[in-house]
Amino acid sequence: MAEPSVVLPRRVIGKARSQNAYSAIASGDPARRDDAIDLNRSIEIARRGASAAATMRAMFETNGLVSTAVASLVGLANTEIKLSVYDTATQEFSRQGLLAAEAVLSSLASPWDYTGYTDHRGLESLAETMLLEDALTGGIGLELVLDTWRLPRDVNLFGYDTITYVSKGQGRKVHTQVGVDSQEIRLDLPTVFIGESLKSARRRYALPLLHSGLQRVFHYETFLEDSWRVVRQAGSNRLVVSLDYEKVVQSAPLDIQQDGAKLAQYLEGVRSAHETVLQGLAPEDALVVYNLAEVDTVRVVGEKAEIRELIEALAGLAASALKSNPSLLGLRIGGSQNTSTTEAMLAIKTAELIRIPVQDVLSKALTLAVRLYGVDAYVVAEFSDIDLRPAMELEAHAAIRQNRVLELLSLGRITDDEAQSLLGLGSLPSSGEELSGTRFYDAKAPDSTPVAATNSRNRQISPETPTAAGGADEAQRP
Repeated sequence: MAEPSVVLPRRVIGKARSQNAYSAIASGDPARRDDAIDLNRSIEIARRGASAAATMRAMFETNGLVSTAVASLVGLANTEIKLSVYDTATQEFSRQGLLAAEAVLSSLASPWDYTGYTDHRGLESLAETMLLEDALTGGIGLELVLDTWRLPRDVNLFGYDTITYVSKGQGRKVHTQVGVDSQEIRLDLPTVFIGESLKSARRRYALPLLHSGLQRVFHYETFLEDSWRVVRQAGSNRLVVSLDYEKVVQSAPLDIQQDGAKLAQYLEGVRSAHETVLQGLAPEDALVVYNLAEVDTVRVVGEKAEIRELIEALAGLAASALKSNPSLLGLRIGGSQNTSTTEAMLAIKTAELIRIPVQDVLSKALTLAVRLYGVDAYVVAEFSDIDLRPAMELEAHAAIRQNRVLELLSLGRITDDEAQSLLGLGSLPSSGEELSGTRFYDAKAPDSTPVAATNSRNRQISPETPTAAGGADEAQRP
């Protein structure tokens, strides 16, 4: 069965149709700075967010726990992006398609027109923003901007929380965006791609990954604010001045002593004067009073409420609700914290969730870009595996992977271009020798395969797995 021909876009050229944070600014006008934050804002104000995405953005900018959880999630997920390109008809690895995809990425990161300033961003920077947007809003929007030759010119990212779905009937939808002039912009374009993460089949819009943890963060932060007010109120001594009523009355003029209303006003004035002086005292200031006042300090005594256990319990709940762990967020629970293999594995699995829509959007956008260059192929963009160990400790593992790839290449199970991709070497150089199916690997001694002798915690391991397979008699050999 013949593959259907690819129908490319014809009218989407010249400019970006979707709008980002700079679209509302007229040409020539300065962009007003939006980096001011209110450090005195209570956590209660953040509860008033109009949507889950708006609340997540506010908490990311003002709350340390949420900001650390999101930043660590993005940091874990943002690994190197690898491209695999396959021919649409044969499903085999496409060398021409890989060269076209690399050309697209190089043109986006390194513009050809140097007549003025260009704000093109590289793939790593784009991936970081896309991962952050997905963590904060539950999705990501990307538009591939084409030039007048219908070739990729730029990439425009826009917030998932700025789009609105419009039904087309029969269970189909298109997305729109509210423009600068409050007019609806239809983004029913082949160059616009939307990615969503952890979207329920019964929801129209995806929710941020960490949105369910905000309630526990509110509980934790509210308790800390209340506890801080209690500590400030009862944690230090109070200065008390006792005024002798009879002496104060005798110090008043005779006409005031004989008028009850004037006397009450006089007494309040004396009390207010002493209060004003005491409230303005600095710790190093001296206090001098007449004998009509007696100065003393009052220390708060009585049973002290033990709140440490409650704080630790709330900290653990907040860390779990944010899909993170107390060690990462700086919440020390029960003394010292040790890095747990289970916690690290769960953190990696969670970080992989926000990479799915980014990979999907990049794959679709690069596939369109490659086909605009005339190559009938599709692109698969994938993040490399997350590994918490230093690169130098992974050399033995990399050598084992290289030997496995070279053995498959020697047997002809993969092509030279596919081997280049698996080894992270990019496209095959023009001077590279074709090695697929040449059995070049047969001459390599089996016992020269490197073995990783340490685990993820850099401890020596002694596996019981034999280094060589059994022979015809199924006997193990050392």
